Amino acid sequence: MIKKLLCGLMFFWCLSNISQAWIITRELQQEIKEKKAVVQQNPKSAEVLFDLAITYAYSNNILEGMSTLKQVNELDPNFKTVALENYIQKTIEKPSDWKVRFRLAFAYYFNGQKKQAIHELRNVLIIDPYNVWAYGYISLIYGEMGDTDRAMQAARDGI
Repeated sequence: MIKKLLCGLMFFWCLSNISQAWIITRELQQEIKEKKAVVQQNPKSAEVLFDLAITYAYSNNILEGMSTLKQVNELDPNFKTVALENYIQKTIEKPSDWKVRFRLAFAYYFNGQKKQAIHELRNVLIIDPYNVWAYGYISLIYGEMGDTDRAMQAARDGI
């Protein structure tokens, strides 16, 4: 229990340090703006809300992402299965797109497939080796799995 707590604290410490040093790019700002516009046009679409939530997850808007993911689940509790199928297919179509792989990782995670989520986040790091958010989420998932040594190593690797 103490190891899990320490791992969680280390993860959030790393994210706070990352978020202070990490600056959102204009490209990501524009991506968020565009995805928000799509949500305004389709406020009851679990798919567009999921897309926005994951964009928040890799753009230092973690709280907004969590809030948006709750909305996804409220709109469609079964969307996680659809998301997994969709993003497996999209990853086949665009294997070098780290953002698609990031979404697939979250789809695996929400379907309880944590090892596959970590694997997919590692694929993100192959494409984008400096993606601090992938390291952070790997750390978090390992912590949830009770593997604090790997969780702390992933957090250190991301720093």
